[in-house]
Amino acid sequence: MLALALAASTPLLIADEKSWLHVPDVEEFRVQAIARTAHERDWPFAVDAGFLACAYVLGSPAVSFVEKLPEGDYSEPRAFILSTNPLDLAFAGVSASGLLKPTADLETLIRAIAPFQQAGEKLCQQPQGAAIGSGEI
Repeated sequence: MLALALAASTPLLIADEKSWLHVPDVEEFRVQAIARTAHERDWPFAVDAGFLACAYVLGSPAVSFVEKLPEGDYSEPRAFILSTNPLDLAFAGVSASGLLKPTADLETLIRAIAPFQQAGEKLCQQPQGAAIGSGEI
């Protein structure tokens, strides 16, 4: 009887959807190295290399850019949550601490980071160890 009550109270999930109560394990994070190319003009980050990281948080893929530290630097790397939601950016921008290049306005920032967010969401859907080719970003 208890099992039936729990099953009835648990929402149905669409394929690949995570419950909003789901807390990701380390194995569930997908990480891929990315770097600025010599001819790239629209690179929105203040550093030339980093990592896209993605995991399901609160039922949705959450994508971050994490800076790549120089070899021998063991300090904690800075991270920025990539989102096209202006409200997310308002709160995430507080923690960016110089990780993004200055932009003229919020619209410019969203246009610059949107392709990286989309690539990170694709990465989140891949099996562990998969990589997205540079032409897909």
